[in-house]
Amino acid sequence: MKVVVGQTVYVTKGRSLEKATVVKVGRKYFEVQIESYSYLKIKFYIEDGVEANSYSRNSWRAYLSLQEIEDGAERARISLYLSETFSTYLRPLTLDQLRRIKAIVEERKGSKNEA
Repeated sequence: MKVVVGQTVYVTKGRSLEKATVVKVGRKYFEVQIESYSYLKIKFYIEDGVEANSYSRNSWRAYLSLQEIEDGAERARISLYLSETFSTYLRPLTLDQLRRIKAIVEERKGSKNEA
């Protein structure tokens, strides 16, 4: 994850989405100031954008764009769809692979109904 001081990022925790500004960048961590909470600064790992000081599964996560968040949500929806379809957990697949599999499954379901 490439961040610079002054850059706008988006942070999420659960269903909460906040706009934030990068205020400090180090070798391993970067820190953001959440716009709607002037007192709240959060430290994240540069490597993956996960909150650095959290021991909880429900920690803050930083994203460079809203599109990155939307892609993650779509990936989760498609993974769930395919998991239910195949009763298999498909986490290692990329978003593009999941989209292609979904299209193939939907195409196959359509041809089955016609036969």
